[in-house]
Amino acid sequence: MKITESKLRQIILEEIRMVELEEFLITEAAKLGIVLTEEQKKSIMQRLKKKAGQYGTGLALGSALAVGGAGFHGLHGLQSDYQQGVRDQISQNVAAAEEYNSSYEGTLDRVRTQLNNTAAWLWSMSPDSKKIEILPTTETGAGILPPEFSVMKQVYDDFMAGAGPSVTPDMTSAPSGDHTENRINFLDDFKDKDFEGYGGGRGIRGAIYLDFTDLPSDYALPLTDQSPSEYYVQLWDQYIGY
Repeated sequence: MKITESKLRQIILEEIRMVELEEFLITEAAKLGIVLTEEQKKSIMQRLKKKAGQYGTGLALGSALAVGGAGFHGLHGLQSDYQQGVRDQISQNVAAAEEYNSSYEGTLDRVRTQLNNTAAWLWSMSPDSKKIEILPTTETGAGILPPEFSVMKQVYDDFMAGAGPSVTPDMTSAPSGDHTENRINFLDDFKDKDFEGYGGGRGIRGAIYLDFTDLPSDYALPLTDQSPSEYYVQLWDQYIGY
């Protein structure tokens, strides 16, 4: 499309006046003690452009600023409108997040994310408690998940089954025994049990874990020093809610 010389001049003139208008806006705002952010300047300039449209030319932008009320109340009003728009958007985002979090999909996402959270299950069966591995391994190289994972897996399974929690707050029992000894002797204590393979999250895929029902009710979990029922209630309340 061919642009005439007069049209080109008009475009250039409008761009120059837009730069001048922005400089004027910043100067006037500073006089009023208003510090505009880049987003606020962008929003206000867009609104002034729309107002200028009714005058037909770039020259009308200066008039639009005055007609739009660029005095103390007008400029404060433009800034207030922008801030209110931001607050409204934040409120909408929060409401949408709360709605999602309370939905089945949001709850499932939270539970599944924690179940596959490798960092949550780091532990060691070494007598040196400071020696943390990704996971201790069997002689065949399979990672061994801590019994706390078994509790989280039961929470996940119960939620997926849709029948509600299998453990409620009135069903908890206190732990007994030494949780440090339980950590060190974990494999020996459960050597007669069948461990199950887990095919979930990348960091723990292929690892093995003990079924929740194989944990004694008063067993002191090695990482939390809670009983399985106490930890179950904590997890269900935290990720799903009674």
